[in-house]
Amino acid sequence: MQRFAIGSIFAIGLLILTSRPASAETVYWDVTHGTYLNFDIAGNYSALTGQLTGAGYTVTETSVGLDVEDLSSVDIIVVAVSNAWDSAYNAAEVAAIQSFVAGGGGLLILCDEIAIGANANVQPVATAFGVICGLDSSNNSQTVWTAHPIASGVVTVSNLFAGALTVSPPMQVVGQDTGGRTISTAGIVGDGKVVVVGDINWVTNGSISANDNALFAQNIFDWLRGPACIVKVAATAEAAGTNCADAGVRIDVYCDKDGDGVADAGEITTTNYVCNGAAGTNGINGNDGLSTLMTITVETAGTNCSEGGQRIDVGVDDDSSGVLDAGEIDATTYVCNGAMGADGLVTLVTVMAEAAGANCASGGQRVDSGIDTDASGVLDAGEITNTAYVCHGLQSLVEITVEAAGTNCANGGQRVDSGIDDDGNGTLDASEIDSTAYVCDGTDGIDGTDGIDGTDGTDGTDGTDG
Repeated sequence: MQRFAIGSIFAIGLLILTSRPASAETVYWDVTHGTYLNFDIAGNYSALTGQLTGAGYTVTETSVGLDVEDLSSVDIIVVAVSNAWDSAYNAAEVAAIQSFVAGGGGLLILCDEIAIGANANVQPVATAFGVICGLDSSNNSQTVWTAHPIASGVVTVSNLFAGALTVSPPMQVVGQDTGGRTISTAGIVGDGKVVVVGDINWVTNGSISANDNALFAQNIFDWLRGPACIVKVAATAEAAGTNCADAGVRIDVYCDKDGDGVADAGEITTTNYVCNGAAGTNGINGNDGLSTLMTITVETAGTNCSEGGQRIDVGVDDDSSGVLDAGEIDATTYVCNGAMGADGLVTLVTVMAEAAGANCASGGQRVDSGIDTDASGVLDAGEITNTAYVCHGLQSLVEITVEAAGTNCANGGQRVDSGIDDDGNGTLDASEIDSTAYVCDGTDGIDGTDGIDGTDGTDGTDGTDG
């Protein structure tokens, strides 16, 4: 029996096995180019270091140059103006950082305000990812957010003389101050992720506890360490042609960066073809060639996929039943899900009665909402970020009075006034009348015909004689 080439399907498994692990938690903080004062992980950034360590990260300083450092076990690199105070990143270092990100690593760049000349030292790195640092100076908090994982649950981030950024794709604006300046940006580059923040002070020991600074920092590192996308497999029919002489199946392995479940052209990393066998030679009672079948089924969490995934079976349909039976499976591979990320915080809403007053003239309901930051299941006063009121409407009144004969009703009738009781006094005042109608009496009818004369009455008693 003839078998058809299907060995290329194993390339799918190889691709997944060589991807960067999603669960690694190693951070390298680069201090190669000189540290300003005590702005390092043991000094002014020690509170942030402690927070990350408590969340399972290992934070280490490196000073040998990222172009010679072994980055194979590193997940996140931090490049900061405060740690590039004396000299600029060179082309070899920038190339090493670009390669690290393209391969699936995370990069955090901390710039600063326009007055800080050391911005120029990190600008070569920022430029490589479409960002220009330090174009302005802002002492306003970040309060305007674009929907993004790093901004989840964040309302206000306090800055200390931050520098405005300009952003080009693939980076996108995430956080802005009240003046509309961009202070934070994020983007997926290759298989990795990049975040740039225009302030070196927002995560120092004196600032990280302000407002939502600590939450914003944790969101950034958690997003940077995760996979840039979910690896998926799409199988579509392949018509007869160059790739498969007798048609078959096209298998695309793709990185679903936009999460739409569709293998877009820019997301496909590997394409393989599983082709049907050639039809048998025509002749007396010649037999058609056999078809190659593939099935994709859900693989539960276990030995093959620790977090579950998909199982792909491929083989020749020996009995031509149109079903890939167990005995016909020639190759099996697995496409596994990445490790599950941490649960996000929940938004809570409470509704309570609102008495008549400044918020609702006639009373109503108060609706509070916000993020349950302490995961207590109760929306505490300090967690309320938005309040709205649903107020009762004003009462409509109707008043009916007698209308004398005149212009409105020739024979008299009734006047009907209606309107909203604007002052709530229960009386329809003249200024509150919105509509008036008249119900008029009809005209007197024509007199009827005289009735028949009645029977003569009894004679009266004779009068007294004179």
